[in-house]
Amino acid sequence: MIEVAGVTDQLVDLHRLREVLGRSSPPVLFTSPEYGDNGPVVGTIHASKGREADNVYLFLPPRDEDADVDEETRVIYVGATRARLQLSVGDAPGRQSGNVDGRTWKRLRTDKLLIEIGRAGDIDAEGLVGVSAFSEKKAHDAQAFIAANPIAQDFFASAKEELQWNMELLTSDKQRIAILSNGLRADLREIATATNRWPQPGYIAHIRSIGLRTLVVRSDDRVLAACRVGVPCEEVKL
Repeated sequence: MIEVAGVTDQLVDLHRLREVLGRSSPPVLFTSPEYGDNGPVVGTIHASKGREADNVYLFLPPRDEDADVDEETRVIYVGATRARLQLSVGDAPGRQSGNVDGRTWKRLRTDKLLIEIGRAGDIDAEGLVGVSAFSEKKAHDAQAFIAANPIAQDFFASAKEELQWNMELLTSDKQRIAILSNGLRADLREIATATNRWPQPGYIAHIRSIGLRTLVVRSDDRVLAACRVGVPCEEVKL
């Protein structure tokens, strides 16, 4: 804090600190690339660039005869060179999947879909402590629950007419803890169209949280007018 907003070596300007932390990309001093302290890191080959691990499991999909061989070779090379000590290679399922603006979906054998939830913008400050969705008490209760349960399962989301058909995120006890954004609703509409599954999902089950982060909103941000000011803003990471 002294480094980015220090007035002296013992005094921090909180207004300056809020301005810095409210940026879309806050300083790396205040961020972490991972959630949790142990366990595997699961991701795509492209996302693994610059990373290394002692043991790497590389899963490759069936070969696409129409693919650019040179480009595919470069991608596989990146994945294969992430291992320091041991590389294990396996077969991944076929490509019954796609994405909408980067949001991945996958078709299951049961004719259901897995949809990626938890991308940047899926939950924002208004969705956590907005006046249209939370009383002051319910906002405090929701934030207290999130702070006490950073890793949890059995969340579900349900579209609500009074929320303009955006989806509320609920615990297994039906406590509202967040409102998912309009951007997510738009992506679900596109996924429904792409997969011939209209209407779009109005209910999503089996959502789990994997961590927690704090949102900082700048003092001149217009979203403050729609929020319960004074309520700490903790975001569950889905």
